[in-house]
Amino acid sequence: MPWHFRPATAADADAAVPLIYSSGPAAFDFVFSVPGRASALDFLRHAFLDGAGEFGFSNHVVAERDGKVVAAGAAWGHRSNPGFALAAARQILACYGPLVAPGVILRGLRIESVIPPPSRGLHYLAHLGVQPSLRGQGAGGALTEHLLAQGRAQGRAVAALDVHMAEEYLAGFGPAMSRLFDISWTERSFLLIFAFVGPCLYALTAIGLYYRIPLAGFLAWFIFIGPGVAEFTHFIFPLLRPALDPTLPAAITATVSNGRLVAEMPNYWIGATGRYYFPGLYTAALPMIPGIYAIIRLAGRRAS
Repeated sequence: MPWHFRPATAADADAAVPLIYSSGPAAFDFVFSVPGRASALDFLRHAFLDGAGEFGFSNHVVAERDGKVVAAGAAWGHRSNPGFALAAARQILACYGPLVAPGVILRGLRIESVIPPPSRGLHYLAHLGVQPSLRGQGAGGALTEHLLAQGRAQGRAVAALDVHMAEEYLAGFGPAMSRLFDISWTERSFLLIFAFVGPCLYALTAIGLYYRIPLAGFLAWFIFIGPGVAEFTHFIFPLLRPALDPTLPAAITATVSNGRLVAEMPNYWIGATGRYYFPGLYTAALPMIPGIYAIIRLAGRRAS
């Protein structure tokens, strides 16, 4: 059954807010959780019902199946940044009060230094969440494509790399790799590597290149080869037979080879599902194109 997408409304709060929270619980808790005052979910609900800004319902799209909201996400461009900042400040002040609000805002600015708002011409996707029971069934990829189409219609030709990572996260890339190769790669490990360590490495590499530090050049090649070449493996993974319960299409929770328990490991082997897909496949080309371009440019300069 196809997914039905529509703009979110205030009436979607009960279903949509937990989905938004699921897109980054660690980051949301770090910024918005204040014991004795409000939880991250409390603030997200307050902001969603307010309607304005980054977290308001007017900035979100929901996906329905059988009349029920099963996925949510948001997308915006750089023109929204000033209005979103003012809306967030107002919502934080209203939710936490004048004594607690400054601390919440400061933590938000710390997160923003790692995950900056969109620059000119960039179509930024965020808050992508899918109902757990439907993950791995194409909802995340369909939602991503729907939001990308909105960006193309608004003349934004470039999407944030977060789009690719979001598709991987929503469809369970880490647990899927765990099942495929009998390794321990949980959702937490995925977020730690790609949402926190990765952006820090990119930022430090850019600074190093500016100051012509040799090690930064080596790291740059590693970064370019990663999206430029390694992303192609997304098109190979659906053809590989998983190491754990390969013929069972349903997700499993099991202990992998190193003794760790990995929950909800989906199976994307085409031999079991009849469907050619693996988390990140739909958006793999987004980082591949600039990665390959950078490799060609660097190789050309070295040859000349």
